[in-house]
Amino acid sequence: WVDRQGVDETIDPTWEFPSASLYSTIALSPDGTRLVVSQGGISGQHLFVKQLPRGPNMQLTFTGNVNSRATWSRDGRQVLFVSDRSGVNQVWRQVADGSTPAELVGDERANEGFLTPDGAWFVYRGVAGDRHIYARRTDGDSDPVVVAQSALGEELAPTLSPDGAWIAYESNETGRDEIYIRPFPT
Repeated sequence: WVDRQGVDETIDPTWEFPSASLYSTIALSPDGTRLVVSQGGISGQHLFVKQLPRGPNMQLTFTGNVNSRATWSRDGRQVLFVSDRSGVNQVWRQVADGSTPAELVGDERANEGFLTPDGAWFVYRGVAGDRHIYARRTDGDSDPVVVAQSALGEELAPTLSPDGAWIAYESNETGRDEIYIRPFPT
């Protein structure tokens, strides 16, 4: 953990993982009291919610071989994540305390995805062969719109500004990994 002044601190010295574990993503809740961590190994990856600073570590997902790239809803009540539990990578959402089953956010195949701060848009990145960034209104009244697409590269790691007015993403369309920023929605 590194604070805004650059001082690092161990989150919880008692928090240990098996040496064979793989960690693909970590996301801090909006209020800073919890982490969601994708942890796993050869047999699969699952999400765990860790109460900070020294609270319990609860397993959130139990199905699918891949559960990763978790993000929090703006209110911190839900976790959105990519899972292959349906046979293909799609974005799912689950109550952060695990009290209800996960539900599919949309039928799009995706490697990353999140809701905008106002909940009006679902932003996602396509899967292999279609690694561009799209957005779809959550009211169901529109087809997905292309947010970022290049003929020569792929776009990834989309994120929105806190007010939802700008989107930043990484692209390698020039042959180098670069960060782009543009207004959102387009």
